[in-house]
Amino acid sequence: MERKLYQLLLRTQEESPSEEEKQLLEQSFQFQPFFSSRVMARLEKAYKEEREWLPGLTFAFSRVALPVLAATIVFLAVIVFKDQTVSLDTLIGTSEISVEDIVGNVFVSL
Repeated sequence: MERKLYQLLLRTQEESPSEEEKQLLEQSFQFQPFFSSRVMARLEKAYKEEREWLPGLTFAFSRVALPVLAATIVFLAVIVFKDQTVSLDTLIGTSEISVEDIVGNVFVSL
């Protein structure tokens, strides 16, 4: 039955359907009363649900992001004062590793 309706829908794009086919289409795709109001109510509900979690997310972000930012700044300051230099190697902790150490370890393991 679905296949027949699908083919009928495709055919009605190119040619006008007979009265019998029109009635079949109307019966198959008949919307219940107040369809538009139900759709709008669902859209409003979805919009309200989406808006409900945004204040919670903002609250959680301010509670988590600021302490993490402060801790990151403190850790970076400790690293810089410990090594007395500011470089990318110092910040990521690779200032004591040389290229020979890395290459030597690779060739030894092969």
